[in-house]
Amino acid sequence: MNIARSGWALALVAGLIIAGFFGLTVAVPQGGAIVVESGDSTAPTVLPPGRHIRPFGTATTRYDTLEARFAGDAAVDGAPVLRYSLQASIDPASLPDLHASMKGAPIEDFLRGRMTNLLGRLIAGSRPVEILSAEFKQEAAGKIAESMEQAGFRDVALTFESARPEDLLAASQALAPAKEAWELRPAVTRALQEGPGDWRLHAALGFVNESEALLKEAETNYLDALAIDPAAIPPMERLVTIYSAVGEWERLRRILDAALTANPASLPHINWTALVLMKQREFVGTERILRDGLAIAPDNPTLLANLGTLFMTTDRPVEAVDAFRRAVTADPSNSQALFNLGSALAAGEQWEESLAYLQKAESAGPVSAPLARTLAIVHGRLGNADEAKEYEEAAERIEKEREAPGARRGAASPPTD
Repeated sequence: MNIARSGWALALVAGLIIAGFFGLTVAVPQGGAIVVESGDSTAPTVLPPGRHIRPFGTATTRYDTLEARFAGDAAVDGAPVLRYSLQASIDPASLPDLHASMKGAPIEDFLRGRMTNLLGRLIAGSRPVEILSAEFKQEAAGKIAESMEQAGFRDVALTFESARPEDLLAASQALAPAKEAWELRPAVTRALQEGPGDWRLHAALGFVNESEALLKEAETNYLDALAIDPAAIPPMERLVTIYSAVGEWERLRRILDAALTANPASLPHINWTALVLMKQREFVGTERILRDGLAIAPDNPTLLANLGTLFMTTDRPVEAVDAFRRAVTADPSNSQALFNLGSALAAGEQWEESLAYLQKAESAGPVSAPLARTLAIVHGRLGNADEAKEYEEAAERIEKEREAPGARRGAASPPTD
């Protein structure tokens, strides 16, 4: 009996010793490493692959791999997207220093962050036409690889892809508001020569031509894009703007009909068609297509706003207010929806409620001349003479500022002949 108890006790002690041994050991995977920190001023040490005894009172951080290979992209402040592939590994001798920044994060996550930072700096100081050039990509690859090697990475291989059609379209759209898309002409023209069947390239060239006020050429580009994909949104959006400016409603309607034939459930095309029908004073058709759209998306604020506008145009104020209320419910922070409802209530002489929604529209901003003028009218009706005068002056000031010629800041000028 004593012998049995003694054997049991020895087995228990041996088990505790073994458990303690394994509790004080760490297993490092192949290709990985473990950083050991003592908690004092002693520099961290790195354990290579294998099983090691961990010194008592130390903390360990495990890195399952010291290598990464991945693809990514970057775009800064509307500049063209740069797609890249990166391969790199950490020199184990540099891991203690890198560990202070990595803090156990996977190497891929850490490298993505560094790429975003380094690429951002290079892109920020370059023009779009430079960013898309082979020279820029070669120089950027060299600088980034050098920076990473200095930080402790090795076997760094960074390559940039050629710009894709979607990248060129996104870049041209981003540069269009400042009329700088003309800088992309060489890249877009070259891509079109290589792949003329992509609607995105035709649309991108349209933005390029528009930026130089070549509207006829841009129109042709957008039509070429829609000939390939009738339901494409960017070229149609531009044609809606161009044709609306000159009242080409019948032509625009034919193009929209083709788009809806290709994609009957496209809400943007339904909205645009409704606007064209309104301009052509085909009110029955306008209501029908808007209700078709609302059957697809009952809470779409744009459809509801257009329906409310139709009701106001056709002298159905009660239905207009209802439609505008639904639009505000669908998007309570939409300044246009709030303004529409406030204006409709003002038309029905519901001054107090109108003012509440107009003030919400003012808070949602920015304040337009029509909003300021409507606020002036409502304040005047409520007997608030000072406020009415203030908003009337604001409306006049906004209109003058809009009409005044303004120079674009920081924009490069297109080449002249």
